[in-house]
Amino acid sequence: RFMAEVYRRWYAEHPADSIVSLAWVQEQLLSDPALSAINAHVQQKAADCQYAKASIYCHLGVDIGLGHFKRAELIADALQEYLAIGARVHALYEGSTPNSLAQTSSAKVTWYQTEAEWLTALKAEANPLIILDLHPDFIAQPAIKQTLQSLRHKGCKLVGIDKLAPLLPELDWLFIPSFNTSLQHPKVSSGWQNYLFSPLPQWAKKPQVLVLTGGSDALGYGQALPRLLSQLHTDWPIVWIQGPLAPRPLLPAGCNIRVLKDPENLKQ
Repeated sequence: RFMAEVYRRWYAEHPADSIVSLAWVQEQLLSDPALSAINAHVQQKAADCQYAKASIYCHLGVDIGLGHFKRAELIADALQEYLAIGARVHALYEGSTPNSLAQTSSAKVTWYQTEAEWLTALKAEANPLIILDLHPDFIAQPAIKQTLQSLRHKGCKLVGIDKLAPLLPELDWLFIPSFNTSLQHPKVSSGWQNYLFSPLPQWAKKPQVLVLTGGSDALGYGQALPRLLSQLHTDWPIVWIQGPLAPRPLLPAGCNIRVLKDPENLKQ
């Protein structure tokens, strides 16, 4: 984020083929506290300290979506930056790993193509903190429960994310991000104070319609929504973002919908 802001400021005032001046960067840091504050939260590791490690287990897929994996990345980065806790994400995806995810992930990720391999890794965990971000409808709950019971006997701390209330007896904590729930339990934390997000760059708004259906379009919006959008009769361009695991939307003939497949500049 810091480097992106440095480049944005430099090239707003300098030619595209110019090289960023380090002296200019120093001047920016000295004159603008907001720039230096971007990394103010980062805890630098001391050479003479042994730091804890954590493991994050999640899954993704066409029916599951990408949300669990993206959130796991965010949590891994936060543990590293704020607490100096090294974290590895263990991601289950029953297919060949999408290049766009394997190559651009900010976190350390181990990929598994079968649930059996993924469960074997979970059973063998040696880290003291384990975080699980799963959709309970797409995972073998009895096997998970048995594994978590074994891990608790080993002294591991177990934190569940979001919809894992069925695993609450085996968990030490259930963290529900961004919304309230009727679930009342001393192990449950919920509410807007739990909202997880990463800052987005600020760009000028454009007169356009932007369609986001998630990483996999798990609810199938691409089947019917383009036809409805084509009836808007607007001269604004319509941009449809096709997620890395999503099928191409069904576009009616002659519509003004432009499809972008997993663009690198999605945030902009």
